[in-house]
Amino acid sequence: MAEELNTLNDIKQVHAYDTDKNIELFTCEVPFIIYDCYLRDPNNTVYFPDAIRFERTRTYGQCHFSNMPVIAGSWICGARGHDYAKEVLQNFEVIVKPKVGEVLTESLKLRRGKAVELICQSAFEEPLTHCAFIDPLGRVHLVGTAHSIKTAGHVKYYGRGLLWGDCGAQIMETNSDDYGIWKCQFVTFADKRTSIFTLRLRESVIPGSAIGLGVGITIILVLLLGLLLATVVYRRRNRTAQHNFTSSDPLEANSSNSVVMTTLGSFEQPSIGRL
Repeated sequence: MAEELNTLNDIKQVHAYDTDKNIELFTCEVPFIIYDCYLRDPNNTVYFPDAIRFERTRTYGQCHFSNMPVIAGSWICGARGHDYAKEVLQNFEVIVKPKVGEVLTESLKLRRGKAVELICQSAFEEPLTHCAFIDPLGRVHLVGTAHSIKTAGHVKYYGRGLLWGDCGAQIMETNSDDYGIWKCQFVTFADKRTSIFTLRLRESVIPGSAIGLGVGITIILVLLLGLLLATVVYRRRNRTAQHNFTSSDPLEANSSNSVVMTTLGSFEQPSIGRL
């Protein structure tokens, strides 16, 4: 029994569509005869099974809950038995999705010449029979069917496969005709239901303000560099001029000094003859 109880720790998934009014059946199973059981939803509301139906199934270790409200999230089922008094809990994860499916790349922006992937999916991986895309010019690109998928060309199939409910297109080297509104369309295998989604592909451009800012910064850098070079040239010329001034001919300086000394000497010496 211990091994069987360990398997109850696994979270069970319950799928529901957003159009469903209720969840038809929750089933809790334990490896013993159930004495009582309950079910609690994500809002902490507690539900009990139908008494008549519970009497028929509890000896088999089963507890059924019918017509539960569609609430996404974690549900908990608790059960006890006479021979196993400890309460056993089972976890359920209710996942709610749109019945028509969903688009995964509703709006994209990229530069011209780049590759891009557009994709939409069926709910709960429902298999598809057809997958097509309509471009902004109204051209239809049938990228996948139940028998084959398109693997080459400007627009080709993208995804895991129609068997897993993926309807995607890869656009190689986007051009001006590729920007605008695209439509994704697929048909489910089970009920032949057709779903259409709108996607938008926009071109990514460099804003004019960013260009102006870059030009302004470049001009400032050029001006600063020019000012720096002018300062360096000016300082070099100034040093050269000072060097030329201090390195004049020393003979001229000595000659001038000699003339001065000679004049002073002749002025200061007394005349012997007069004395």
